[in-house]
Amino acid sequence: MGRDNYIQYNPNTGCGGSNVFLLNGSTAALYNYTPYQPNAAALNNLYGTGDGCSSYGNRNFWRMYNDWFGPTTNDSTTDMLSFVKLNATSGHSDNMSYSSIGSYSYVARGGDTSYPAVATDGAVVPRYWPNGDLVFLRLNHSSGHVELASYSANSGFQQLVNYQLLPYPAVPADGAVIPLFKPNGDLSFIRLNHASGKVEIVSYSASSGFQQLIEYRLAAYPAVSPDGAVVPRYWPNGDLVFLRLNHSSGHVELVSYSTASGFQQLVNYQILPYPAVSPDGAVVPLFKPNGDLSFIRLNHSSGKVEVVSYGAGSSFQQMSDYKMTGYDAVSNLKSVIPLYTR
Repeated sequence: MGRDNYIQYNPNTGCGGSNVFLLNGSTAALYNYTPYQPNAAALNNLYGTGDGCSSYGNRNFWRMYNDWFGPTTNDSTTDMLSFVKLNATSGHSDNMSYSSIGSYSYVARGGDTSYPAVATDGAVVPRYWPNGDLVFLRLNHSSGHVELASYSANSGFQQLVNYQLLPYPAVPADGAVIPLFKPNGDLSFIRLNHASGKVEIVSYSASSGFQQLIEYRLAAYPAVSPDGAVVPRYWPNGDLVFLRLNHSSGHVELVSYSTASGFQQLVNYQILPYPAVSPDGAVVPLFKPNGDLSFIRLNHSSGKVEVVSYGAGSSFQQMSDYKMTGYDAVSNLKSVIPLYTR
């Protein structure tokens, strides 16, 4: 221990290996028991199999330890960055998830969901519920109401656990109405272009299966055109945040209203370091579970999706994370929806 050791990927010497720095006795003991390390194929499919040169003993120990007890390093938090592909060629929507533990480089969970592939016209919006279940909301359902279909995380998003036609009326898929789950699990519909001249919030309780109206608000934020320039998000404490991507300052603008005031009281206004961008869907702002703010660039020129994060503790002024993920850059921007979950 305390030095580099050449460790093979597999008992087959032809598969190669690399030097691994064994920092302490516990790690050395693991490699004494299973003297092979996972190769890239094994790491790219953490919950499945790799190739003929893969080995799994130490990988499985690391994976199961992190699943049960959290990260063994200080690499950000244990959030998962997922990419939901709505029009996957398999005929089902696809979900590929990357853990912050691996700097979003390796697939931690991935594969087809049971939800059918759909057109990328904005009619179907995927969201994670706070417990990790994956929810698909069809805004323009033929019933005349919004449709909700939810699949359990424990089943790898194969088992349907909730199906509802919601009281909220069906709406065009033009971006005017944004569905968002609150941190407590209630479901809100944020209408950006309400005729009152203010943004409208209509919320339904999770405890009623999203059937009972529990909130109706006209927020202090002015109504805006649904052109993608202004993106609403809930912060983890329930405050409602509006992010203007194309602000005239040349940087992204953040405006936040407190949940305690019914979204009437301004609690944060910032011009962020992140540069203003076109509202074409290439850059998606998301709050991490710890409250930091990420900008996910889907079409980065590197050929991979880029993540740039700013710390909540610095009022989103200080960069806290910069990563190139393992997910390939996206050409059809409407086809892939990035989401954070734990």
